[in-house]
Amino acid sequence: MTESVVIARESCVKSGATSLKKKLTTWHIALMVIATAAPLGSIIGNVPFGLIMGGPGLPTAYLIAGAVLLCFAWGYSKLVVDISGEGAFYRCIHAIFGARIGMGSAFVALFSYTALTASVASSVGYFTNLMLKGYGVDWGWQLWTAVAFVLVSVLGRFSADVGAKLLVAIIIVEFFLLVVLDASIGFQQGVAALPLEIFSPANIAKEGFGVALMIGFFSFIGFEAAALYSGETQNPHKAIPAALMIAVFSVAVFYFLSSWLIVGAAGVDQAQGAATKLEGNFVIDIFRQYTGSWVAAFTNFMLCNSIIACYISLHNAATRYAYIIAQNGSLPKILGVINPKTLAPANASIFISITVAIFIAIPAFQGADPYLTVGATTAAMATLGVIALQVIVALGIMIFYRKRKDRRVFSTLVAPGIAFVGLVIAAGLIVDNFHLLSGSESALTTSLPLLLVIVFFIGLSRRPCQSTPL
Repeated sequence: MTESVVIARESCVKSGATSLKKKLTTWHIALMVIATAAPLGSIIGNVPFGLIMGGPGLPTAYLIAGAVLLCFAWGYSKLVVDISGEGAFYRCIHAIFGARIGMGSAFVALFSYTALTASVASSVGYFTNLMLKGYGVDWGWQLWTAVAFVLVSVLGRFSADVGAKLLVAIIIVEFFLLVVLDASIGFQQGVAALPLEIFSPANIAKEGFGVALMIGFFSFIGFEAAALYSGETQNPHKAIPAALMIAVFSVAVFYFLSSWLIVGAAGVDQAQGAATKLEGNFVIDIFRQYTGSWVAAFTNFMLCNSIIACYISLHNAATRYAYIIAQNGSLPKILGVINPKTLAPANASIFISITVAIFIAIPAFQGADPYLTVGATTAAMATLGVIALQVIVALGIMIFYRKRKDRRVFSTLVAPGIAFVGLVIAAGLIVDNFHLLSGSESALTTSLPLLLVIVFFIGLSRRPCQSTPL
């Protein structure tokens, strides 16, 4: 066994309650991680874009991304057990590369998750208003984003198990709808529902497959959030690794199979053209064809709930990062205070809500497109930030265990090594195709990833009050 590394907990914050409420179970955490991935929202929103840009090889891209991230999760799940403390990627980078680099990475994580939260918040309003337009109601995306904002801000002031209870029902229904669609396609199409042509070299080598691969990695963003809740579960050494593997494996299987069946339903040669024509309605149209109009209408409704579930999870993740950074003295101390009644980081939650409101309000008052301006651009930038952190952690896993001569070769060298190579390629693809994911080719937009470098150096300049004895 590897000797556990403990990050010192001489918190800079002395007031208020001292510990978070420990009520989360393995399944609570797994569900929050799955909710961050938003399976239904990802399939309906990302599959059409992936098909338009990358063609029918998209399911292969999901398979590759899932395999790479399963390798990463395998090594990461061991690391979060052997490095005690809170903070997910931050605590791992802190322990392996030092406090300064750790704090720089924490600021990147906070920025990335806050940007993703703003992106999803605007998407709630956009897709809700889009759904209601079909019934003659067009009150604007801003109203529905505001409603979701209030709901999530209120939930964020309570312990994470409150939000987790709401997510249970949403996630169960999401998976049920995907199972219904997959089963309906399989039953009606037979073996033709799973065309082997998606694996052909012609489809994998097709121009735009790199974008499809980028979409595959983008769809998994958020599973590190499992480790952010180590302070809110009774047995984090068992709950966190189990939740990680359950979440990543479940999402990988559903993404791969669902996208494969959807391509089979549309036809390998017709899928790209149909997605180009229908765009966001592509998957809903397949629901309508194979499950009926009532199920399609309900799926549209659940799509909005799926995005809200993702919003809740991202808000919680960003809140925990703000709380942990404040506990280390690199953000105002008040953000590191726990509410004595709810035993939740309520002040950090308010801070994230205010920041998200600023992210959204500026383009909202300017009448900007919520999907292209607020949604796609912030999501692309944040995705790059999270993948960059995953690259550092994958490298860190190998360094950490080689120094300790750990004999678990696959868990500590092979799996993280595969993940490192795959994630570096993914980061390169995002930078190279940033204009496609952001929806803009302007010089200002394509230079936005530089903000991540600036944020990292801001964090690097901070002096955390804790040390990491190794």
